[in-house]
Amino acid sequence: MNNFTLIETGSDLAAFRQYLLRENIGKIAMDFEGDFNLHAYGEKLCLIQIFDGKKYFIIDPLKIRNEEIILFLENKKIVKFMYGTESDISLVYKQYGARLNNVFDLQILVNVLNLEHKGLDAVLKEVLNIEVKNKKQFQMYNWLKRPIDRESLRYALNDVAYLFQINDVLLKRIIGENKYEELLFQIIRRDFDFEKERVPGIFKKIEYKNLPKEKKEVFTNIYNLRDKIAREYNLPPNSLLSNDAMLNLVNGRESPANVKFSRAITEKTKNEIINTLNGLLG
Repeated sequence: MNNFTLIETGSDLAAFRQYLLRENIGKIAMDFEGDFNLHAYGEKLCLIQIFDGKKYFIIDPLKIRNEEIILFLENKKIVKFMYGTESDISLVYKQYGARLNNVFDLQILVNVLNLEHKGLDAVLKEVLNIEVKNKKQFQMYNWLKRPIDRESLRYALNDVAYLFQINDVLLKRIIGENKYEELLFQIIRRDFDFEKERVPGIFKKIEYKNLPKEKKEVFTNIYNLRDKIAREYNLPPNSLLSNDAMLNLVNGRESPANVKFSRAITEKTKNEIINTLNGLLG
């Protein structure tokens, strides 16, 4: 993984597609790094990591036109070996309107074998006895910043480096346990609902679900207000006004005047938010 090709232009990406065709490469291991309302507003694809079995590549989608990224992602001639793809598929559909084609999610193999731990790091440890190092160092990493240092890029390639090996080992186990028919059924039944409305995580939490109907309505209005301001300032919504703060507001445990807002917003905006919150909370 010390040697990899960084693809930063549309012409380089077009050349990479031609390379795959010329070398008759029909499958690649692929993974994404993204930012999910952590360092800026919204969900953004930041890196595409690729391993073709011999060589490593990193595509920088922040520097390439959307049309070129879509052409690559929707390429039906290449099978993309990935792991735990639901959020990845949702991300590129939401951002680009692109439908990832020919994806084989190795998590299906894990599910068929009923492995206790489903995360990629745990599977790597159990199947190949490989432990990913420096995981905590990169959990909060800002993949939006440029340039990205090479150590971070090498770390990002960990998630594609062993996908082919995992596939080979787990497939052998499935055949050995006579579960290939179940695997086939799971692959056939697998279908991603692109049009399904994604519910924000806060609305799935028990703290929200336990609110009375009228307080749920107030919470939703506060949530929408926060989202509007966060979009205007390009801030992670939770840094503007935390989920806990919103729950405290609707439950009367905190007043708008005492809420700690992000320092990035102006005093004028802060006062406008407080006035609006006072109106919503009655």
